[in-house]
This record gives sequence, C-alpha cells and structure tokens, in this order.
Amino acid sequence: MKTDTKTLEEKINRAREIIRKTGGCVVAYSGGVDSTLVLELAVSELNGRVIAVIAESPAYPKRERTHALHWVQSRGIPYRVIKSYELKNVNFRQNPPERCYYCKKELFSQMLEVAKEAGYNYVIDGTNADDEGDWRPGIKAASELGIISPLKEAGLRKPEIREACRRHVNAEIANKPSMACLASRFPYGEEINEHKLSMIEKIEDFLSSEGFSNFRARYHQTVLRIEVPADEIGRLIEEPLRSELIGLARECGFRYVTADLEGFQSGSMNRLLEKDT
Repeated sequence: MKTDTKTLEEKINRAREIIRKTGGCVVAYSGGVDSTLVLELAVSELNGRVIAVIAESPAYPKRERTHALHWVQSRGIPYRVIKSYELKNVNFRQNPPERCYYCKKELFSQMLEVAKEAGYNYVIDGTNADDEGDWRPGIKAASELGIISPLKEAGLRKPEIREACRRHVNAEIANKPSMACLASRFPYGEEINEHKLSMIEKIEDFLSSEGFSNFRARYHQTVLRIEVPADEIGRLIEEPLRSELIGLARECGFRYVTADLEGFQSGSMNRLLEKDT
C-alpha cells in the first residue's frame, strides 16, 4: 500500500500552486469547509481574479446559502448567485443513483458560462481526496467538464482540510458540520419535488435551531427517520423538544417520526446500493 508522506503544508502549497496556475477562476462555493478553504486559497493566490458562485436551489438549504453569502460579503469577495434548475430535469427528479451527475452537470455548465463572461478559463471546486472512496456521480460530471479540484489533486483528506482551515481560515469554519444536498435525504427511486424538499428542510432547520451538532432528516414517504449523533439521541425524547418535533413533522405531512438508533451516518442512503451478501 502506498503511503503518503507529504506534510499538510506541502499539500496546501500544492493546492495553492494548482490554483495559481489558473491565472483567475470561478470557485463553486457552498459555504462548507472544503469550498471555503479553496476559496480562501484562491483569494490569496489570484490577486482578486476570483469569483465565488453560489447556487440557489430548493435542494440547497437556505441557511447554508445565507451563510455562504454572509462569508463572501463580509470578506469583500466578488460573487454571483445562479439559479439551479435540476428539478426541471426528469433524470434528476426520478432520483436514480446517478442523480448527482445530472445536478452537477447543469450547475457546472452554468459556472463555466460565468467564468467565460469574466474572461476566465477555469472553474474549481472543493472535492477532496476522500470523496473518491464514496459514491459520487458528480465527480464524473466535473471530470467531463474539466472542473479542477485542487484539494483532491493535492491529496488533501477531510481531517487535513479541517486542520488547514484551523490554520489558515478560522476555527468556526474548521468545525462546521458537513452538509449534503437535501436530495440525498431520499431513497433512490423516490421522486423528488420542491414540496418534499421543503418538508425535509423544515425539519432540519428545527434540528439546527435546537443545537444538534450533526443531523439528517431522512424521507421514507409517511415515515420521518431522524439521524443525530448517538450520544445526542436522548435529547430527541426530552420535552418539550419531543412534542415540538412530532408536531412539526405532522404539519409537514409525516405520519410517523422515528430516531435512528445507529445515530448520524453521512451517506446512509447509499446502503441501498449495496448488494445483499
């Protein structure tokens, strides 16, 4: 097995070099840990020749978009907000295992247009070295469109990216929980629409407001399955939180509310892709 002996700073410098060679670029910016590190490296290396592009979509939590907008505005970073139209694509709505491919293809295509208008040749994103080990059809779309992933190319893994943010950005960003697209809350084959996405978003907004460190609201038609860290599950049955959560779930259209005893599991819907042994 190959051992990576490069130090963290060597990897960060490699990412800087990749970004610097673009001469100017658009950054696909979500406000998460990975894309924030990429954006900050681009700002420091490109002397203002960078535009952060933030997507507006029913599948992208509004609280995340608000955070991303606050970051670029407070830092004075040039930005654009683009509307994403993945819900108009039947291939996305039908929610096949390749769903992410169709979304990213549409989104990155729009970002390439923004780059072209600004006189840049490149779009870069926050894909990291760990993402290749998971089911990520969006990486295929990025590859087809020539999107550059400096963190992945530099071999930076998620824990290293958090430490890099701690050193070069701030602790708040370094500790920010990962937040995937809301479409990932549905079993493959369950058709996705704006109403269902809003049901999930309302539940997750509530969990966020209650201070849970990580969470997912999983949609199983009439059943809402909530994932929070195992050591925080007990809080879900404390009053008045329990009653408020049940009431909100019923308002959203769920008939049953469950807590997953395994706790928070990022990408747990991908288990449905595993073959029975």
